[in-house]
Amino acid sequence: MSEEIKIGDFVIICDTDQPSTRMIAIVENIVNRVYHCRYFSTYPRMEKPYSKNPTLVSDFGVEVVVSNGHFYAHPVRESKAKYSDGLPRKWQQAGALIQKTRKKASDVYYNSRSNSKGEA
Repeated sequence: MSEEIKIGDFVIICDTDQPSTRMIAIVENIVNRVYHCRYFSTYPRMEKPYSKNPTLVSDFGVEVVVSNGHFYAHPVRESKAKYSDGLPRKWQQAGALIQKTRKKASDVYYNSRSNSKGEA
């Protein structure tokens, strides 16, 4: 991991989740170094995954844009993400580029942004 992962960060849960827009999760809580998340897209059937070693979406060189109940991710620089064995890990877009957000995951996103600006 390149930097500390915080509540509200976008992550890919583990080495087996394909790094693509539909598999982006948002960190909802952190307990004993276990990251409790919600998939941001309505695509995955599982809603609340957890991981001890997620990868920040930004490590893939990708930025996430959220607007009006939808989101998309687009590459803006080279990936610096690595698999647990140290091999390079690239963004692998699959499925629709624009995804619909889950309501509760969207709430985590907006709450984390307002709290980081000192708002209630």
